Amino acid sequence: MARARQIALVLGLAFQAAGCDIVQGFQHAGDALFPPVETYLDVPGYRITGGHFRYLDMITSTEPYILARSATDGDDTLFLMHFNAPVPCAIPNVARYFTGAGANTKRTYVAFFDASDSDILHFSDVDCAPLDFTLEHANLPIGYSPTGLVIQVGPDLFDVNPGAGSSKLLASSLEAFDAQRHLVRAGGRIGVFDSNWALVRWVGDAVVGWASAFGSTFFEDKGGIQRLTITDSNGTRTASTLTLAPDACDLTILPQAPHLQLIGYHAPCAEMTATVWDAQTHRASALPFAPNLGRLKLFGSSKDSHPDFTTDPYFAVYLTDLDADGDTGTLHLRALDGSDLALGGGAALERVDLATAANNDDYDGGFALLDVDGETGRFVHFDFDGNVSDIATGVVRRPAEPAWTRLVIAVSDQLNDLAEVVDGQVVTVAHDVPNNRYAYAPRAGNSPLSGQLAWFHDLHGDLGTLSLASPNPSSGLLDDQGHEALYKATPVAQDVYVNGHGFMVDLPGFVYFAAWDEKNGTGRLDYSNQELGFSATVSDGVSDYLQPGSGLLYTVPFGSAAGIWLARGK
Repeated sequence: MARARQIALVLGLAFQAAGCDIVQGFQHAGDALFPPVETYLDVPGYRITGGHFRYLDMITSTEPYILARSATDGDDTLFLMHFNAPVPCAIPNVARYFTGAGANTKRTYVAFFDASDSDILHFSDVDCAPLDFTLEHANLPIGYSPTGLVIQVGPDLFDVNPGAGSSKLLASSLEAFDAQRHLVRAGGRIGVFDSNWALVRWVGDAVVGWASAFGSTFFEDKGGIQRLTITDSNGTRTASTLTLAPDACDLTILPQAPHLQLIGYHAPCAEMTATVWDAQTHRASALPFAPNLGRLKLFGSSKDSHPDFTTDPYFAVYLTDLDADGDTGTLHLRALDGSDLALGGGAALERVDLATAANNDDYDGGFALLDVDGETGRFVHFDFDGNVSDIATGVVRRPAEPAWTRLVIAVSDQLNDLAEVVDGQVVTVAHDVPNNRYAYAPRAGNSPLSGQLAWFHDLHGDLGTLSLASPNPSSGLLDDQGHEALYKATPVAQDVYVNGHGFMVDLPGFVYFAAWDEKNGTGRLDYSNQELGFSATVSDGVSDYLQPGSGLLYTVPFGSAAGIWLARGK
């Protein structure tokens, strides 16, 4: 089964995250379909088109469109339909694809690789009219312009107009690009483009590295370490550069710590003097020791301090004696008085953090992951005298879900526990969570359930328990890492399908699959409203769903109800 949820889905999620209605501005659709405040869904809704579909996508350009795949095994047809007049048209034999457009786009295209000749990029419009124009040795587009799509072809980047069969060279000898910021690195320079992929200017000379952080892009070229600042004002983009150090090399973005945003480099380069530049104060400070900049993290003397590294005391943690991959090493702590303490080997720097006592901003020790072997290690606490105490083994080094900032402890290759640390001891708060999608927050910042997490736990086979979790002050216990009340989970539903659950965008609750049929890839789609305390079934035989800003758009691939359905918010 060849398919890809390309930028169309990303755009859909971006609109969810922003709390926007995808048909905002289209009053003829928005007022009729999406009322402004919802407390429940009008289920099962109504079938907007019949047919055997799976794998919904959605794009918003000058008009909103629905995309779907055929539910027939071996059929690589891609279907498109206008959201407000959903009559499907078909593009046959589509493998990977990209579609999307901006507000200024004159025509929306679908770029795709044919399932039978995946080296050739084909094009269609959203009415499924095939275009004669094709590109060999091309990648899927990285974005779009008012006239077409931005595509890498071989080593070069082009603004391609598939309808006119024309292309405009944007950059040759492409080395890297940042599609989100519209930056291109090519021929030893950095090209700055505006939102329409019109060139603003080229900067740099023999650029050897770049990185974006703290609202700017930093780069290293033969003129030293530079900062690129991009400003968008009244529809116009400008770009300016500032030399941070003329004789400098080894540009490094240091891990962010409380109140600190630091750029690292060696200056003078020949002397390899470790230097940090503060992105907030714009001051550069040479460090009195020689750490590996890529394995260094700096802290102020307390959680609320912002030190001048030339004159003020500070903490540093860094790695030496790196392993063969340069990934772990011996952990050192440089204390406020400049003394150096070796804390242990096999350390992962990204899991090292300093900690404060409850109700105190002064650091009194820290936590680290030592003896990392593959994906797990030994989680420890250390103090500023160099004493190290064990807390837990089998702690996952790179948890899949950043929303859960405490411990994930491996139980088996497929199962883990969620845990917190209280008085130096592990307290398990959720058992048998999967390797991913086990803890997540609402996408929209204005969600009624903001500040709470979804947990998926007690996994057995492909089914588990979906819960709403939040700190529980009545426990009377605070965790050692964040000094926050221990989390408590309130079950929402049991026997939920592991790969089908999420927060509702417009209701204070969840949408999830139950009674999952693995053979057919369908299940019963349910939803809940946590504030009103009820759950209801949307439909049986559902294969997937989207949340188009409000309500649910879902597919029923088989049977008399086959088609794409819309359950409106009420």
